[in-house]
Amino acid sequence: MTTDSEPSVADASTLAYGVRENLSQFLHQLLQVLLVGFALGMTRTVVLALAESEFGVAKGSFLLLTAFVVAFGVVKAAMNFEPRRVCRRL
Repeated sequence: MTTDSEPSVADASTLAYGVRENLSQFLHQLLQVLLVGFALGMTRTVVLALAESEFGVAKGSFLLLTAFVVAFGVVKAAMNFEPRRVCRRL
């Protein structure tokens, strides 16, 4: 038995499968992938050039790998934070 404060599990008869039925969720996931791809692409091109020309960092430096991992983590965390917050309100 659920109360008003507990979330209820969706009944199997109310679930809708397919891209058309879940278009908003599909587009949201597509946007996440696009933004993470932009961040990773930016890190692999712009940051490498800036690090080498402006800061004198060697091309195969550990710092660049660390920057790549941090950029990916920040973008992914930001994209996961907002939907989580919205879902908790529903």
